[in-house]
Amino acid sequence: MRKRISVLVAIGFAFLLGLGVLTSLAMIAGLRETMSRAEASQASALEVRASVRSLRADYLASGDAVSRLMLEPGLVDAWTAKRQADDSAAEHLAAAAHATRRGDLRALLEKLDAHDREVTNRIEDELLGLVETDAVAAKRIYFEEYLRARSFNLELVDQALRVATAEVAEASQYTEAKARQTIALAWLALALFVVVGTTSGIRLSGSVRKVAQDFEDAAARVGEQRDRLRAVMTAMHDTLMVIDARGGITMANDAACALLGYGETELIGSPVGRHVEAGTNAPEAAEMRNERITFLARNGTRIPMSVSAALLRGPAGEAVGSVWVAHDMRDQLRMQSRQERISREHEP
Repeated sequence: MRKRISVLVAIGFAFLLGLGVLTSLAMIAGLRETMSRAEASQASALEVRASVRSLRADYLASGDAVSRLMLEPGLVDAWTAKRQADDSAAEHLAAAAHATRRGDLRALLEKLDAHDREVTNRIEDELLGLVETDAVAAKRIYFEEYLRARSFNLELVDQALRVATAEVAEASQYTEAKARQTIALAWLALALFVVVGTTSGIRLSGSVRKVAQDFEDAAARVGEQRDRLRAVMTAMHDTLMVIDARGGITMANDAACALLGYGETELIGSPVGRHVEAGTNAPEAAEMRNERITFLARNGTRIPMSVSAALLRGPAGEAVGSVWVAHDMRDQLRMQSRQERISREHEP
């Protein structure tokens, strides 16, 4: 019974502990996922905005280089700055288009790329080709076509920058929303843990109380049966002893103690063979019926007894001992001897 109580308590605590561990793992996993997504979204949005800002600076640098070449067509530094600005603009445009998660921004960047290649670059090539041979035509193209094309490019860049800034704000809002969601889930998991844990604790407590009550009731019944058995044994005039499978006395009534001249504590644990005459057939774990066995009292008196024994069996049916009930035959034998003597005296 105690083992059952221990098992129930262990199962209950193991369940609560497991639930707590699972709740903690779920919360940790949720927080990690939220942080990972938030960081990725935030980093991507910031990268897009930085690329668009750099793209605007590249276009301004390219336009500045073209203006310098209009004044000094052979200026090497201006040509170098122009090529570097164009290469950098292409890289930043591709990086922004790759990093953005918004379809409208990607479409806007594609429109900017197409206009830059098909319009602005074509005008630049024509303009820079005429700057040394026909300055008047070059200036006309510069003011009438190039500045308008470059201005349109910058308008598209400004639109892209506004959308990229909005993407950063959305990423920030997404992070905050996921954080609130994670906190709500954490509180929900905690509440679930408290409810389930409390319910399990109440049920476990009830089960333990029931098992404990059953154990106490069983112990009380065993005590009552033991007291009744003790009363019956005490009231018996015949000797009663309980013998285990090894021949040791485990219980003896008052009649057995008085007959053999020992106290109960002296008999308990002593081998039954010590109290019977040597050579007497006294099997410890066997059934007997009116078997004559001579007992030896403490003072050496030989006491003939009529013994009946019943086997005690364990849960698997194995013999674990026997119960001996012995009747003192001395009065009976004296009476038989007297009758035999009288019979002989009256014989003719």
